[in-house]
Amino acid sequence: MNSPLNVFSSLSIWLVSLICVPLAALLLLAPLHRLIVPKWPVAIEEHSFSDGTTRLMQASDTHGLLRSRPLSAAVLDLSTGQSTLGYVVAIRAERLEQAESDTDGTFSLRLPEKPHWRIADLPVENLSCTLALSQPGQSPSWLSCETVQRVVLPNQLSVLQKLEVALARLENTDSDQENSDQRSMDDLETQAQEQPEVSD
Repeated sequence: MNSPLNVFSSLSIWLVSLICVPLAALLLLAPLHRLIVPKWPVAIEEHSFSDGTTRLMQASDTHGLLRSRPLSAAVLDLSTGQSTLGYVVAIRAERLEQAESDTDGTFSLRLPEKPHWRIADLPVENLSCTLALSQPGQSPSWLSCETVQRVVLPNQLSVLQKLEVALARLENTDSDQENSDQRSMDDLETQAQEQPEVSD
């Protein structure tokens, strides 16, 4: 029969291990903090300015008078590595090879009802598509889907979804860096081959 001292000792060991395991996991993940924070989706706010204009800004930029944090405001991660803010109002697709019976091969796609999605998630195989991005008080501008990697609605994201987006952005940064390094190596090899040989 276990004495109360043994039961208390076993219970305290179990409690210590229950606390130490998550703490050890946090310590192991601490170095990732510096990598993930720059990729973390920041809330988007609509600000009014004294000249009568309204602009979308990330919450880290505190300018103008805060009007709202619209749920439909999006940040678009572009293939150039930059990003832009706006409201995604439409996606227009066009068949690359139109049938003779078609008078117009252009049609609209439904916007995904998710707080973050990639262009690759859209049913645009064998289609050329463009995305309409609207700014407050301005006419929509159309972007080619090829220039957009990801659409994120940060004001709708949960903490886990924000972590998922940050990790996906980090992965894209790594693959873009690898592609850039490969292009640099190819350029160096091409330059070396184009240089004239020096004769003795």
